[in-house]
Amino acid sequence: MDLTGAPWRKSSYSSRNGGACVEVAVVPGSKEGSDYVITMRDSKDPDGPVLTFTPDEWKAFTLGVQDGEFDVEDDSAEDHSAEEHKAGESTPGNAGA
Repeated sequence: MDLTGAPWRKSSYSSRNGGACVEVAVVPGSKEGSDYVITMRDSKDPDGPVLTFTPDEWKAFTLGVQDGEFDVEDDSAEDHSAEEHKAGESTPGNAGA
């Protein structure tokens, strides 16, 4: 699929100095009977791989994002300590209080 000149859009929430951002573009195309597709790419690698979604796939993906289906747990010690404390579990130096 030729995406030259595609109208890529980046979230207004993304920072202007880099970071983890994606861009999306709605372009004419056919996939599973659709007249258009939604494409997504890494804004830091515009010549890299592109994901292509039908409208139904895009809807399922965005609903999954909103529901936290793709959230990644942070394994830092600080986060674990805070989670254990919230759950009422004992932490070092705090015998179950």
